[in-house]
Amino acid sequence: MKIKTKRLIIGIVMGAILGIFCIIGVSLRLPDPVYPNATIYLLGAWYNRVVMGALIGLAGGIKVYKSEDDVLNSILRGAIIGAFVSVGFAFLGQAFTITYFFAGIFFGLLNDLITTRLAKNKE
Repeated sequence: MKIKTKRLIIGIVMGAILGIFCIIGVSLRLPDPVYPNATIYLLGAWYNRVVMGALIGLAGGIKVYKSEDDVLNSILRGAIIGAFVSVGFAFLGQAFTITYFFAGIFFGLLNDLITTRLAKNKE
């Protein structure tokens, strides 16, 4: 499988942008006494979304749903990648946060939808 560089770059940039929204949401729920190293924790949450974007960028050729409908395939593929990447940070990290997990599913499908759309326009 050939790596599509434009799709990979778009996925990573989208992950970085969506990661900013993610750390805003995470920072609103952090209790100060429990997280003296909140900056490192927030950086980890942001990096998690960048990694998700990289995987989405690499997964362009994967068909989750056997259909010509790119939108449905992007939604399913992005949601699966979002869940897969987010589970470690959400459930195995410093805090158990189901909200982060579901946000990861949403950010994954949003990232894949946008990345697929923009990558097609640039081909």
